[in-house]
Amino acid sequence: MTENTLKGKGEKARIRLNALENEISLARKMLKDIHDELLKIIKEKDGDIKNIKPQSTFLGNLKLRSMLNDMSNRIEFEFNGLKFYIDFTLVPLERDDLIEINGSIIYGTNRTLCFSECIYPDKTNKKKCENCERILRCDRLEDKPLIHFLVNRNGIIKCKDKLEDEMWTKKNNKDLLDLHYRTLDLIWKDALDWTNEELLP
Repeated sequence: MTENTLKGKGEKARIRLNALENEISLARKMLKDIHDELLKIIKEKDGDIKNIKPQSTFLGNLKLRSMLNDMSNRIEFEFNGLKFYIDFTLVPLERDDLIEINGSIIYGTNRTLCFSECIYPDKTNKKKCENCERILRCDRLEDKPLIHFLVNRNGIIKCKDKLEDEMWTKKNNKDLLDLHYRTLDLIWKDALDWTNEELLP
């Protein structure tokens, strides 16, 4: 069926899908800008703010959890002795029979699937450890998402539960520095509790 033979509901669906493509492109670009700014904050020791402590220590930016094309890679960093990550993806919100695409920023932590370093290392065995029988993820870590932010088409970042303020990424990138530290303040205890979950009775 060619495009010019669509009528009624089919034509309406095609228009919605075309609009959706544009929404996805805008949201992806917004997330890319946020990703780059957060990466700068973490890599360059919190941007241009001098002698700020505690600081995040950059660990890597090579992994991608989202299955969507052209999404920004995960940012991994260490803060006060715990490993954290920031993932980026897109989420749909349905309003008045229209789908709005929002960017999503997820802060989380991770812990080892076994011991912090394998005591029976076997470099040739890619599937699982002979002793603990665990199926290994390629980085031997388990993720725990802790807080989730939505970014709308206007660049406003919101978190429904834990942070009530709205932050405007388009107007002031310093808002991202504020967001970064307030988020870590909110989630650090939860991250430590989860990291210790299998150690404590």
